[in-house]
Amino acid sequence: MKVFQDTQVAQYLQSIMEKDEQKSRFIQQYLKPLIHSGLFRILKGVKTKGFNILSIVQFLACLPLMGLYSIGAIFPSEYAGFVLCQKDVFYRLKNNPNLPWRKIVSSISRRFLKLAQTKGELQVDKKSNSPKCFIFDDTDITKTGQKIEGVSKIWSHVQHRSVLGFKALFLGFWDGKSFLPIDFSLHREKGKKPSKPFGLSLKKLAQQFSKERQDDQPSKRRKEELDVKKTDMVIQMMQYAISQGVKASFVLCDSWFFCETLLRFVVVKKKMNLIAGVKMGKLTFSYQGKGYSPKSLLSITKRKAKFCRKLRMQYIPLMVSYKGIEIQLFFVRYANQTKWRIIMNSDTKMSFLKTIEIYQIRWCIEVFFKETKQYLGLGKCQSNDFDAHIAHISMTCILFMALALKKRFDCHETIGQLFRHAKLEMTEKTLATKMWLLFCKIIQTLTAFFDFDPKILIKKLFDDSFDTQFLNLFDNTPLLE
Repeated sequence: MKVFQDTQVAQYLQSIMEKDEQKSRFIQQYLKPLIHSGLFRILKGVKTKGFNILSIVQFLACLPLMGLYSIGAIFPSEYAGFVLCQKDVFYRLKNNPNLPWRKIVSSISRRFLKLAQTKGELQVDKKSNSPKCFIFDDTDITKTGQKIEGVSKIWSHVQHRSVLGFKALFLGFWDGKSFLPIDFSLHREKGKKPSKPFGLSLKKLAQQFSKERQDDQPSKRRKEELDVKKTDMVIQMMQYAISQGVKASFVLCDSWFFCETLLRFVVVKKKMNLIAGVKMGKLTFSYQGKGYSPKSLLSITKRKAKFCRKLRMQYIPLMVSYKGIEIQLFFVRYANQTKWRIIMNSDTKMSFLKTIEIYQIRWCIEVFFKETKQYLGLGKCQSNDFDAHIAHISMTCILFMALALKKRFDCHETIGQLFRHAKLEMTEKTLATKMWLLFCKIIQTLTAFFDFDPKILIKKLFDDSFDTQFLNLFDNTPLLE
């Protein structure tokens, strides 16, 4: 009984259990403000009874902080005792075809920007060198089951071989200080063999999970996006983001996405600037009244190469025309390399140094891919239902934005460090809660055995200076079975 005489331990347990303090500060201060009450308007009619849908989303988004990456892993773990519902509640939410995840993620990203405005830190003034940008890229989402709805063989540019999974196309927004994943879509690749569409045999395709979806259900649209061309899809996502009030000055992408359709949409239709990589391929640029391929342009303009001391790289600036649109081309090469690369800028008056500084912002989406896969479990969902994969990635984006909010206002640590701190905090809260419940169980067992009021035992264990709130707290603790 000496352990219970340490009032500091008891006071610590009390502080952990009091009201909202039993929850992680990270959830209270950063995740909960993002999952705001305005989402009820979006989710109106989706779930009319049972557990609060936003509470379920919040809980599922926090699973990586508990070291869990699937619903099935919850109940064998030490967290099972603190879950008030059965696993079917979570499965039904993730598989629900009526949930508009695109609207949910978009609403939460706008909430992030609004919170930043409230604290007066979003304004990117004229002195700032970091403009607002749309950034998009795709990444491999590998899977292990061929029965997953819509899965296919995709070519991995990282592994240089075909793998089973999806291509996830993400649209991000850089507001001058933080990167936000505001939209995404999943895609499959049909392949070149008619006998094996999507890289799978006809028998394997027939065995894939499938379910009927109504035309007015959001998941039907998401399923149809599997076969939409990625350059067309990113234009649709930017149109949706702009319609929701998210506006940018620049669009950044790598060489895999540069095409006439994208250039015309960004520059001609939306009056934004496009900075993108360009392949040394079969494109034709008009230079001084003649058409040249990228390799031909490089060979006739090498003598015009300049050297940027700040970046330690050679570059060749050229004013060219592509499909009737005036653009700048920069052939660039680092001092210790032999291979030339191409970066284009639709702003014909911007300097080379400024172009490179803005284009380097694109790297934050690559960091997003690495951090979400390493820490937040991006792509670890192995459900057969396609809707569950959309839900899983959406909640990964939500958790990432909560971490980004903490990084923005509290500290300048990396997302990985913030994740580890939040995970440690969540583990500490859970351990303290279990210790408190164990303490209550001991007290209740002793008082039941000796048949007297538990308050008498507590008063004997602790001196009179102990806070009386402890007794009230004990009264509110349910008897363990």
